[in-house]
This record gives sequence, C-alpha cells and structure tokens, in this order.
Amino acid sequence: MTIDPADVSAWQTVLEHTYGTTKLSTVVVADGYGLQVTIRNGQLNIIDGVGTHRRHRTITRADRVVKRLVILGRSGTVSLDALRWCNALEIGVSIIDGDDVTATTTPTPKDARLRRSQALAAQTAPGNRIAAHLIGSKITGQASLLADLGCDDDSRTPHPLRGTHRTMGRTRPVHDT
Repeated sequence: MTIDPADVSAWQTVLEHTYGTTKLSTVVVADGYGLQVTIRNGQLNIIDGVGTHRRHRTITRADRVVKRLVILGRSGTVSLDALRWCNALEIGVSIIDGDDVTATTTPTPKDARLRRSQALAAQTAPGNRIAAHLIGSKITGQASLLADLGCDDDSRTPHPLRGTHRTMGRTRPVHDT
C-alpha cells in the first residue's frame, strides 16, 4: 500500500478543520491522544487532539451553553477536580475508550419537589404524553445528528430511527394497557 501525497494533504485538512475550532456547543467532545481535562484558575481546561494538531478550550462557570462533555480516548488525564466542577455546574460527563463506556456522570436535579413530581408523573396520562414527546424529540435529534454526520446518507437504506419519532405520539400510557 502506498501513501499518496494527496491523501496526506486531505487528512491534514481534516485534522486542521477538526482541531482548529474551539467553538462550544451543548455537547463538547474531547478526543485524540494525551487528553487533558483539568481545572485551571477556576475554569475547566480541555486539551485534546492528535500529534501537532492540539486544541485548547476553556469553559467558564458563567458559560451556560455546555450541558455534556464526551471524552473519547484511551490515554490522558481527567482530574477529580474537573469531574467535581462539571457536577457542580450540572454538566454530564461520559468517558468512552473506544470499546466501552468507561464512566458516565449525570448531575441530578437538586430540587426535591421537581424529583417528586417527575416520579409521580409516570402514573398520569399527561405525564406519559410529556414522556412520549421528550423521547420523540430525543430520537428526532439523534436521527438529525446521524444525518449531519453523514451516517444516514442513503435514504433507501432502512434506519432504525427513521420514522420512530412519529409513532411516539400514538403510544398508550402504561397504565392504560
């Protein structure tokens, strides 16, 4: 197998595009080798990338955009302070090593009234409608993400998520069966 200079150039472009952006969204993905997720000056500091293509991102306490941090990698450092910081700001963290989900944290709401209402909602028709709507929205978002990532290019190929969100509104509450 020979490596074509055009292929090398194409991969360089992909790496520069991937690790050249530091924009934050609701889900922040850190991947590559030698990852570092630490706290510096009271802010979450994320360093990721491959080789010389390194990305440095900082999340401040005032930033309310980020809801989840997904760490993809087999080598690196995630400090306990960083996990505590994420939990305090209700940012979920998932660490995936390529074969399995190694660890995941989900901040829990601290308001007991909200948790009690959520537990009791499963026994009511409006609660079931809300759950169906939320699950349908989640499935729609996942299908959209697949399309954005190019994983769902061929519309002729059946995909498990295609059309599922439309059936959520027709589900019956558990206690009605």
